[in-house]
Amino acid sequence: MTFLDYVKKAQSLDEVVSLYAEYQVKAREINWTNGDLVRIAVDHFGDKVYGSLAEAGMGTVKHLQQIEKVARAFDPVYREPMFPWSLYRAAYQAAMRTKENPVDVLFFGIEQGWHAKDFANYGRPSKEEYVLNCTCPMCGFRYKITGQRQITASLICPVCDSENESTLLPGEFIPK
Repeated sequence: MTFLDYVKKAQSLDEVVSLYAEYQVKAREINWTNGDLVRIAVDHFGDKVYGSLAEAGMGTVKHLQQIEKVARAFDPVYREPMFPWSLYRAAYQAAMRTKENPVDVLFFGIEQGWHAKDFANYGRPSKEEYVLNCTCPMCGFRYKITGQRQITASLICPVCDSENESTLLPGEFIPK
């Protein structure tokens, strides 16, 4: 009997939701099983496994390498079926980018309530721009300074500074 047959015979929406949740858990387990299979095969036969499995239609070499590396990074004790496999993949990629332990990155992200997108941004420079709009209180020169990080240090007016006056610019950088 297929999943659709079960859905057609369901007596309530709760039953459909329960069936769907059960199948989601099974779908997540498939990536782990495949990753472990590739990991064990690579340990036994070497890197030629990727090409052989790809030729047999089991996925691209890149996909096979990815599921193997994620399975290797997270022992079964750390695999929680309630979290999607993509979260583990994103945590692994973030850990490789930041040169941190994948399990530590995963736990940190889970504690923060992160989604895969948050892991994808972890360790990357912020794309958010910050701006400081101000007028020097001494010389009256107007400034608009933008940057990709928030500057917390005080800035000295370059016009006043060239005249041996050290006038601090007022205001603070705010997200653009």
